[in-house]
Order: sequence, then structure tokens, then C-alpha cells
Amino acid sequence: MFLRRLYSNPSWTTQSETCARTIRAAEFGLFPPAQLGYRPPPTAQEAALTRIQGDLAMAGRRRPIFLQLAACCALAFVGRAATWAAEPRDIERQTREFKVSVDGKERGQCVMKITRRNDGVERLQIDSQLRFNYVVYEYRYSSSGSETWKAGRLTELENTADFNGKKYVVKARPGRNDLQVTVNGKGSPAKADAWVTSYWQLPEHLVVPDPAAKQPVVPAGGRRAPTKPEPKLVPLLDSDQGRALHGKLERIGEETIRVAGRRQTATHYRISGDVEVELWYDASRRLVRQESVDEGHKTQLELLKITDQPDAK
Repeated sequence: MFLRRLYSNPSWTTQSETCARTIRAAEFGLFPPAQLGYRPPPTAQEAALTRIQGDLAMAGRRRPIFLQLAACCALAFVGRAATWAAEPRDIERQTREFKVSVDGKERGQCVMKITRRNDGVERLQIDSQLRFNYVVYEYRYSSSGSETWKAGRLTELENTADFNGKKYVVKARPGRNDLQVTVNGKGSPAKADAWVTSYWQLPEHLVVPDPAAKQPVVPAGGRRAPTKPEPKLVPLLDSDQGRALHGKLERIGEETIRVAGRRQTATHYRISGDVEVELWYDASRRLVRQESVDEGHKTQLELLKITDQPDAK
């Protein structure tokens, strides 16, 4: 009855007045506030639940973006893995330690670190030290550098040598038809197939076959004519001073020598010409002993230890 009078009063004709009277009627409790569209403030529990629902809804809308990012990351990883697989990797790392003796007395050491990759590239890092203490003076020699080889050819050389204060910086790279060698900044050419005088490995194209393996069958009652392979002419590159040298490589034969504390078979080679050097190589064509005479002094390199790193593969 009161509500009918409230809304039927002709003096309250405007909508704003009607709304004001309606709200006042609700305040008196004449009808529930929900009928007027009014909602009381939410409780703390209801507010927390609303926030959680909103976060879940937002995460649902962002899910495709996360999936796209994950897909991009996966594709990037697959591409990087393919690149890693294509990049050259080390398949062998070995260290060889030599004792250096002069006239029968130990005077220094030489360390060779060898790396071989799966693309055929082989790299040597070498460091040699000699020291002589005489009554009236002291003499020191050091040489340190690196060589990179592929298919029996030198592709890069960098070496620094110090002969008791006189220094040489040698660099070499392949040119169009030769090796471009610089010594202390001054250029000089060398043969493209030059063998470096570190002699750390015998290139495959320089291997002299064993003549006994090629001997024909001896007829009954006959005798096998002695044969000796012809020496190979070998261009050399002095790694310490960058000089272009020439030599003759001759295969002496198989010998049993002491290598790294054990006796084993090694192939003996000799180089004559601009240098006079005796060399012994193991089955992998790597140096195990070297003997030479320099300025009247007999110098010998003797392999003491070989260390392989099994984690190279």
C-alpha cells in the first residue's frame, strides 16, 4: 500500500526523484535491495575467489602464446643441434713429452700436443726449451709454436724461437702456388708441399714402402737381387728461422728401440742434404726419436711419455 502511494503520487514525476524515493524505501527495508540491482560488498573469501578465477581465465587466453614460444625454442634448439653436428670436432688429443740431450747430457725438454679432428685437420702445438750452463757463459734456446695440417699439406704455421736473445717470428700460409712465409715481417716463398723441420709426423705421401714387401718370388736355385728404394727429394721449411731447405729422405728400415719406457718397433728414416737428421716413427707415423748434429754437438730427442685424452670423442 505504501509503495503504491509512493509511486502514484503525482508530485513526484521526475525519474531522478523516483529513484531517490526508491532507494530510500529500500533503506527502510520495504523490499529486498537485490530487486533494485544493488549488491553488497563481497567478503574477503569471495574477493580472493574472484581474483583466482580471473587469473585462470587470463592464463587460458595466454596459453597459445606460451605454446608458440615453446615451439620456437624447440625449433631453435633443433637448428643449433644440427649446427653442432655439422661443426668439426676433436676425435683425438694426445700429448708427447720428450727429453732433449746434448752430447749425452740432458739439457731440456720438448712437449708436443697433437689434436686430430673428424674433418681430417691435424694440429700441433710444440714447446721446446734448452739450457746450457758453461763456466764462462750461459746459453738458452726456446721455441714455441703451432702447425695445422690437412691431407699432408701445411695450412698454417706460427712459431717464435729465441736463440740466446736472437728472436725469430715465423708465419706461413698457403699462397696460390706456394707457401707464403714471413720471418720477422719479411716475406719469402717456400714450396707448397714443404715438410716442417719439427718432423712431428711423417706425411703419408712421403712414406717409403718397405722394399722387402715388394720382392718378387725367387726362382728355385736363384738368388734375390738386393734392392734399395731411391731417396725422395723433400722440400723443407725451417720452423725456427723460416729458411727454405732441401733434403733427401731415405728409409733405413725397421728397428727395435726403447719408446716411452718400452721396447717397440719403429721405422728409421734419414734426411741428408741441407740437414743431417735421423728420425724414428711409430705405426701412426709420429715421431718417437730424433738425432742430429748441430755445430758439432750431437742432439737427441727421446720420447718419454704419451698421454691420450679419451674424452676427445
